Amino acid sequence: MMRGHKGFTLIEILVVSAIVGMLCMLIFAALGSAREKGRQRVCASNLHQFGLAFQMYSADYDGIDAQLGVPMTHEQLGLPPASYIFGFMKEYKLLDTAVLHCPSEHPRPLHLLTSYYISAISDEYNTPGYTQMVAQAGPNLDLLTCPMHNVALDFQNQPTWATKWIQSLHIDQHITFHQIPASANNLAE
Repeated sequence: MMRGHKGFTLIEILVVSAIVGMLCMLIFAALGSAREKGRQRVCASNLHQFGLAFQMYSADYDGIDAQLGVPMTHEQLGLPPASYIFGFMKEYKLLDTAVLHCPSEHPRPLHLLTSYYISAISDEYNTPGYTQMVAQAGPNLDLLTCPMHNVALDFQNQPTWATKWIQSLHIDQHITFHQIPASANNLAE
């Protein structure tokens, strides 16, 4: 008389569990990079919204386009001065939205106005260094820079071959995403 098979053996259950676990690890690894790409796209959208606000401000204050080799002040470019950056964000409705912080910023500090590095805003004194920076960069002058797309945020202890990702909005409204050495001190290189 033959007895029917009533259940699975321990070996069969462990093999199936291992296969399911490996499949889950593969799926989560693929989803991790897809999530980071999604955060990069949201960050690019945030930079684009800032760019539109800067463009509207420039149109309102009769700004002209930056040209390579021509030193210009922030008034000529139609950019707000550093002392008015909060008023600029309020006037162009940037404070009422989620565009102020990069989605890759964790944890989000409460004391910062924005997680983006505002690099092309000058002081009211228009230092010669600023006008020369405009002359050297021309339309590739960085307005905003986002250094948040990095796994390790401690760049002081990184090896010399390590790189970090930087996303930048330029004065002519194009956005670049590039790698620089982790040892680089300047975000807008």
